[in-house]
Amino acid sequence: MTEQLQRALAIIAEDHVKTFAIQLAALLLVVASSAFGQGSKPDDPCDLDSKPFLEFDKELREAITKQDPVAMAFLVRFPLRINSDAGKYSLDDAEALRARFQEVFPEKVRKAILDQSPAHITCMNEGVMYGNGKAWVNATRFGFAIGVINLELPISARASNHRIEFVCQTDKYRIVVDSDAARVPRYRAWNRTRLITDNPDIEISKGDSSFEGTGLCAYPIWTFKSGKAVYQVEGALGCFGDSEPGPPKDATGRLEVLVAGQEKLSDWCY
Repeated sequence: MTEQLQRALAIIAEDHVKTFAIQLAALLLVVASSAFGQGSKPDDPCDLDSKPFLEFDKELREAITKQDPVAMAFLVRFPLRINSDAGKYSLDDAEALRARFQEVFPEKVRKAILDQSPAHITCMNEGVMYGNGKAWVNATRFGFAIGVINLELPISARASNHRIEFVCQTDKYRIVVDSDAARVPRYRAWNRTRLITDNPDIEISKGDSSFEGTGLCAYPIWTFKSGKAVYQVEGALGCFGDSEPGPPKDATGRLEVLVAGQEKLSDWCY
């Protein structure tokens, strides 16, 4: 065998070894991807016995216990939506989460998550619920993540004067629903022909508040009665199915007025 032929055979053998190594690495990667499900969106977001959810739940409990903002940055979906008595806002990135970790995950929220038995975690159309709605979890392309935190400020942290619950503008009226320190709602409305700094055309000092819908689709409703008239303000839009007409663009809520049980006014709030 000539020296030139020996070199040619050596090059061919080396190429075969490299090709085999590449194919083997690709095969191992596929096997590894199948073995660990956290890297893809779960097939069933309500399969709470699945490996992806159980691993998420374990990591969440450890991150909450250690109060580890780095770990939590991988267990939330940004922007992380925060609903609280002080208003609604969102955290857009991991640094914002780190800086406001104690605010967003105070002891009450941490305890609600840790006290939630894995066997009693609830899954609904809106997502997986921890702590009776303190935290809502949804499936993402990388597994599961917290998308919404619902906070309740202690009474000592709330303003002693009236808290603005909802502001509604219609074509004819400007309406505000606010509440006192005891969270008793009040209704005031001004006709658009009058200044907002004037006394309201209608003021009802006491009303009732409730919620319609569940989970992420829940929205507040305030009801006020004056004689035979009933004023109802919906403070959000809730959720609409694909076959439902839904609200117009930029609408934020709805106003309805009934007199002796008959609808006299139904209008969108903006």
